[in-house]
Amino acid sequence: MNSLLHNYAKIKHKSRGIRIIYLAVKEDPIKIKIIAIGPRDKMKAYKRAEERL
Repeated sequence: MNSLLHNYAKIKHKSRGIRIIYLAVKEDPIKIKIIAIGPRDKMKAYKRAEERL
């Protein structure tokens, strides 16, 4: 994973074959900012996330 994404977290949904890259925004209530949703195929989701930053 690239250093641009070091503050971001990920969720893997193995049966669906997707990865979600997100950032938890510290507000009240906590909000989740989804950066990218993509296939778990190699690094595609991470590449999509980097393109959006």
